[in-house]
Amino acid sequence: MLHSKNVKMTEGPIFRSVIVYSIPIVLSGILQIFFNAADLAVVGNFSQAKTTATAAVGATGSFISLIVNTVMGLSTGVNVTLARSLGAKEREQSSRISHTAIAVSVIAGILVGILGFLIAPFAMSITKCPPEAKEQAILYLRIYFCGAPGIFLYNFGSAVLRTKGDTRRPLNFLIVSGITNVVLNLIFVIVFRMNAEGVALATTLSQYLAAFLTFRCLLHQEDETRIDISCLRIHGKEFLSILRFGIPSGLSSAMYSLSNLQIQSAINHFGESAVAGNAAASSLESFIGAGITAVSAASTAFVGQNIGAGNRKRVGKVILACLTLVVAYSLILGVGMYLIGEPLYRIYVSNDHAAIEVAVLRGSLMLTLYWLMGIFNVFGAVSQTLGYAVLITVNSIIGICGIRTLWMQFFYPHYNTLEAVYICYPITWTLITLAHGVVFAVAYYRYQKKGTVH
Repeated sequence: MLHSKNVKMTEGPIFRSVIVYSIPIVLSGILQIFFNAADLAVVGNFSQAKTTATAAVGATGSFISLIVNTVMGLSTGVNVTLARSLGAKEREQSSRISHTAIAVSVIAGILVGILGFLIAPFAMSITKCPPEAKEQAILYLRIYFCGAPGIFLYNFGSAVLRTKGDTRRPLNFLIVSGITNVVLNLIFVIVFRMNAEGVALATTLSQYLAAFLTFRCLLHQEDETRIDISCLRIHGKEFLSILRFGIPSGLSSAMYSLSNLQIQSAINHFGESAVAGNAAASSLESFIGAGITAVSAASTAFVGQNIGAGNRKRVGKVILACLTLVVAYSLILGVGMYLIGEPLYRIYVSNDHAAIEVAVLRGSLMLTLYWLMGIFNVFGAVSQTLGYAVLITVNSIIGICGIRTLWMQFFYPHYNTLEAVYICYPITWTLITLAHGVVFAVAYYRYQKKGTVH
């Protein structure tokens, strides 16, 4: 496993440091996607009801994203506030932020777990989950949300470690957790002959393992991010600061998830194979998203620490490095997947030709344009760190949720095809890139001219 060594963000070569910082996060994201993909692959190849179980797992994705990502937006607030505090070398405040983050993660995880468990049947009804997969989908959701406290504790704890430059240990913990997940998947599905509920149980148990390893690590830190159980509480000022950046980020995530929920409902209307094929394509595309997420996280941490340290010139260099990396990564993976997509889709849905056709269709319309998502994510992350989180949220509400809702309500019904569903993605990516670009330009200009942030 990789050993821990904090990346220096306020000094030294920028491009190399951003890459070194990002690689473990990319690997973490890819591993997490791989382990999630293992859920689909195992039920799609070894369960008793292959297509039904795959559709059940796939049909839950948008709802899980809506609930989890909305609250997980708070972790962005942790990144921004802690990065600024660490950059300014405010040790006591950094400690209070770290303790507040962990306390919030536990409370939020419990609340989200209860909410998700209770409304699972309603969620599968409003998303028009295929009737034959609905029972398994509800059971999958309920078991999955029992692991919500573990999901939140791992992610918030990882945010603390990554913000100070330690991206390697969260990766190590994910490797252990992920391997456990795959092994349990195979045991529950093959040995105990379970379906969707088997992979859900494996996921839940492995998430708690990752949370335990992360929390134990935080207990043994030797700096201001060390967690003392007796000091775990929500500190008012730090909590409000986290909310200031976290709520807009959470709302932005909610907008994406709400729009995807509408799109998932339309896809569910086309039946089991369409749901399974869409889930396969979406899972594969998530490997691109992992890199985008990593570089966005790097831009938040590096820009935040350099703002705290007063390094205005270095902030501009960090932004340029992050934009270069995210475009290169998105183009290389996107074009590569476009060229060899079908064999990869067969890993998920080996014998369902209709599902493979849906996956190929989605990929042909989206894979080569993911670089747009990379650009607007970096623009958004930097703008939020500079204090323009509210404007980024407004852009997301209008450009993503608003336009996609109008598209699905007024354009899609005239055609009622999967092509009409998928084409709304690149259209909204283009619009949100332009909108975020304007906010970023204003925020960056004001910061460079006045040296202050909101």
